[in-house]
This record gives sequence, structure tokens and C-alpha cells, in this order.
Amino acid sequence: MAASRNDKGAIVRALESEIKGVTRDLKKEINYQLHNDGTSRRCLVNGDPGSETTTLTVDTPGTNYLSDGMVINIIADDTGVATDSNITIST
Repeated sequence: MAASRNDKGAIVRALESEIKGVTRDLKKEINYQLHNDGTSRRCLVNGDPGSETTTLTVDTPGTNYLSDGMVINIIADDTGVATDSNITIST
């Protein structure tokens, strides 16, 4: 609000920017839901990451459906049990 004191349209431009961003993100999310295989998997980890790593290399479809700040769970493919929960993607 302080930034808008000298510019009457600042709030309008900020809201338009946010709405465009939300619309873009919603389109991507709906695309994911409609074209996914029904497993809710966003990607597969390439190989065994081990227990002491904070970096994961992902396989198909790669990072297409991942984004910075997204909170994910890592699930073992063979058991379907979450091995790590509430992991926040940083890059």
C-alpha cells in the first residue's frame, strides 16, 4: 500500500499480475490432472538417492510438474509408503 501512494494504478497492476500468475498456474495444474496416469506421481527419482543427500535427480517427466516452494512427499515405488514427507523444493 505504501508503494501505491504515489501511483494510483499500482494496486491494480499488482492485482492483475497476481491474477495472471494464478491463472497460469491453474492451467498447468489442470493440465497435469487431466493428462497424468492417475498415480499422482509428479516424477520419478533417477536411482537411489541414499539417506544423506538433499539433491535428487528426477526422470520423466522431469521437473515439468515441479516448482520452487512446492511441498512434496517421497514415496517408495515398491511399497507405496512415504519415506519422506513435507519436503519443500528449493530449486
